[in-house]
Amino acid sequence: MQRVVVNGVSCSTQALLQTLIASPLDLEIGCYEPDPALVDVAGLTALSQICHNTFIKVTPKVLKTADVLILTDTGTPTDENFVMANIASIRKVLNSAMAAGFTGRVVVAMTHDEPFTYFAQRFSGLNKRQVVGLGTFGATWRFEQFLADRLAVPAQQVTAYVVGTSQLPVLIWSWAYVGATPILRLLNDDQAVFNEAASAVQAFLAGALTALVGRLVEPILAAFAGEKLIGTFTHLRDSDDETGQVDSSPILLDERGVVTLATVAGSDDEEAALSTAIQAVQAEIEAIEQGAGKNET
Repeated sequence: MQRVVVNGVSCSTQALLQTLIASPLDLEIGCYEPDPALVDVAGLTALSQICHNTFIKVTPKVLKTADVLILTDTGTPTDENFVMANIASIRKVLNSAMAAGFTGRVVVAMTHDEPFTYFAQRFSGLNKRQVVGLGTFGATWRFEQFLADRLAVPAQQVTAYVVGTSQLPVLIWSWAYVGATPILRLLNDDQAVFNEAASAVQAFLAGALTALVGRLVEPILAAFAGEKLIGTFTHLRDSDDETGQVDSSPILLDERGVVTLATVAGSDDEEAALSTAIQAVQAEIEAIEQGAGKNET
C-alpha cells in the first residue's frame, strides 16, 4: 500500500482526493493542512468508509513515511499572484516534509507545472528521478485520440507525442505512427488536419485540471507501485545552463521513479519549436528567482 499526501488549496485538490479514495489502487491518502473552504474533510472521511482506500490525518510522522507527495494548485491560474503563491506553498510543504525526513517521490499535478517541478526539486534537494510533473502527458493522449478518430483506427494502434511544455506544446508529427506506418504518409500533407490537431491539443491544455487531475495522476501512482508507464511527463535533466533543463519528453516511470529514454528527435522545425519552449521555461524560472530575491531583500 502506498501512503500518499496531497498538498494544495483549490478545487483540483478536492477532486484528486476524491478520485484517489475511490481508486482501485491500494492507497492511504491524507491532505496536508486542508483548507476547510475547499477540502471537505468530513465528506472525504465518509467517502473512505465506503471505498477501498482510507483517508487519514497528516502528521509529521505521516509526512516522513509518505511514499508520494502530490502538489496541486493553490488558487486558480487567473489569480494575479498565482505563481508566487504556489511557489510559497511548495516551499512550505517541502520544508515540513524534508524536516520530517521525507524520502519519497514528488508528483507536481499543477497548472503549467514546468517551473513548479523545477522548484519542487530545488526546495526538496531530492534526486531528479524522484520528481515528476504531469507536463504534456494528457496532451499526448489527446493527440493520439484525435489521430485515431480522424483515421478511423483503434487508439491503441496510434503512437504520437506532444513534447515541450503545457504552454508551448510541440506535436511531433515526424514520429507519429499507426502501427508501423508513418501518419504523415497517410495524411498526404493535409494542412487542415495539422491545424485541427494543434487546436485540439491547445483546447485540451486550456481546460481546468479539476476533472482531469485524478485520471492523470493514477497511472503515475500505479507505475510507482510496480507497473511500467511511458509518457511525456515534465522532468529535470542536467544541462550546461545553470538553471538546468525542464520540459516534457517521453520517459519511463516505474518503481525506480523517472527513467529517461533515448531522445525523440523531430524535424528541424519541430526541434526549433522545442528549443523555443525550453528557453521560455528557463526565462520564466529566472524571472521567478529574481522576483523572489527582491522580495527577500
